[in-house]
Amino acid sequence: KIADGNAKQLTISGQEHVMIGRFDWVYEEEFGILTGFFWSPDGKKIAFFRIDERPEPKFPVVDFIPTHNTVEWEYYPLAGDKNGIVKIGVVTIKTQNVTWMDIGKKIDIYIPRIKWLQNSRTLAIQRLNRLQNKIEVLLADIKTGRSHVILTETRKNGWININRDWTFFKDGKHFLWSSNSTGFKHFYLYDLNGRKIRQITTGRWDAGGLIGVDQKKKWLYFTADKKSPLERHFYKIKLSGKGLTRLTIQTGTHSLTASRNFNYFLDTFSNVTTPPQIILLDASGRRVRMVNNEKIPALKKYKFATPEFIKITLYDTLQLNAYMIKPLDFDPAKKYPVLIYTYGGPGSQTVTNRWGNGWGNLWHQLMVQRGYILFSVDNRGTGARGAAFQFLVYKNIGGYSVDDQIAAARYLSRLPYVNPRRIGIWGWSGGGYMTLMCLLKGADVFSTGVAVAPVTDFRNYDTIWTERYMQTPQLNPKGYEVSSTLKYAQNLKGKLLILHGLSDNNVHFANTVQLIQKFQKLNKPFDVMVFPRKKHSIRGKDARMFLFEKMTAYFLKNL
Repeated sequence: KIADGNAKQLTISGQEHVMIGRFDWVYEEEFGILTGFFWSPDGKKIAFFRIDERPEPKFPVVDFIPTHNTVEWEYYPLAGDKNGIVKIGVVTIKTQNVTWMDIGKKIDIYIPRIKWLQNSRTLAIQRLNRLQNKIEVLLADIKTGRSHVILTETRKNGWININRDWTFFKDGKHFLWSSNSTGFKHFYLYDLNGRKIRQITTGRWDAGGLIGVDQKKKWLYFTADKKSPLERHFYKIKLSGKGLTRLTIQTGTHSLTASRNFNYFLDTFSNVTTPPQIILLDASGRRVRMVNNEKIPALKKYKFATPEFIKITLYDTLQLNAYMIKPLDFDPAKKYPVLIYTYGGPGSQTVTNRWGNGWGNLWHQLMVQRGYILFSVDNRGTGARGAAFQFLVYKNIGGYSVDDQIAAARYLSRLPYVNPRRIGIWGWSGGGYMTLMCLLKGADVFSTGVAVAPVTDFRNYDTIWTERYMQTPQLNPKGYEVSSTLKYAQNLKGKLLILHGLSDNNVHFANTVQLIQKFQKLNKPFDVMVFPRKKHSIRGKDARMFLFEKMTAYFLKNL
């Protein structure tokens, strides 16, 4: 009780590594869910996750700094491994009785989301199969735990992304759902029997993020890329599907938070030349006032160059979105080195009109001032181009995506102001993987690469993320083989620097070690730098400064 500060324990697992109301690493990381328990609307019950992580393999995080090294063990299922076992329970506060919801007999499933209905008697549950190409919505009676399926979606040649947009209406009869089943992500209205009432938004664009539903006035508020794949704008539409209106005008990226009554919205806005501003809008999109204006005077003295958004054509017909940053004193008669920033993972984008796009935004400006052209391109498989465009990389992450990055580099090499012998590439995490693959499969075009915290073989990465796009190694052995950097290690010709945190519990240092061993067997020269006690993001002022200074020196010397 808050009034007297007394605490009451409601659940007991009785077993080590069985978590109540919280998650194992892979659930939290890949489903983006941080809260494992949810109060009922009437405040009398709590629905919670129970995860038994004991079936998962353990991963050692070693601290090499003490004289006697220490080891912290973390559960981490690699692609094809056993996952933790999930259950959903509801505990009544007054009696402390727990009822377990029926989520089916199969234990090799995921429950990415749960949500209370307004009546506090029913719990909605999303059930996702192991391969993440089938999702079901269940309604469970919290008294008995019995459940039934009201909605099912499947994908034949692709995957189903996490659905964060579902909303159950207060009338107890309808719910909102989002889906890309027609090729683009849109909103749908269903009744509680699973009957589709209507598709609310339509078109060859993605209705990106739900802001909220004004159920009294029947307005749906959301962000979308309708104007451009590079931008996100604020829209509203009637639940009837009529009255679609764009409420933001400024070119760039808008992220909105609604007031409880939907009369006001906080718009966090930025673009490539404007740091984030927070603006208060009313429901018509009219600006009420500026909450903060991040005009940073110190930025002016750095004389940043402005990114130029372009479309490039590859293979005669494929158009891809890209941007290029040229030095302020650019001379088309000169030949410039090019540094490509890459990520390229499924559904991602590096080419967007927002401030701070990517890991090295300010560092990119530094490199431009040092005389490099900075370039980035969104390959096939990336976001805001529809489901079919994303699904092109299904079961082979190292296929079209890598081919497009290499083809883009060849496109650059033919430009009259580019030095074709001085094209480099860098990326972090999935971008580190892309860097390695480009350097190895495109050895004739890339001369230098820097890979930070790279995946080197997807058999070394976690179940949820990897199997979503690749299925399991058991079902798709060929896909894993051809997507592994180890397969192409003999092709290394250019200069390569790998940087990795020794305590990385996301992309394990084992990825880098395996590639090191392969290069050594092949007598291939390369460079490596490790960061003790640093995880995936290599945080901390000293470490970050060292990392970017190392990268700067490496490119200045070798590119």
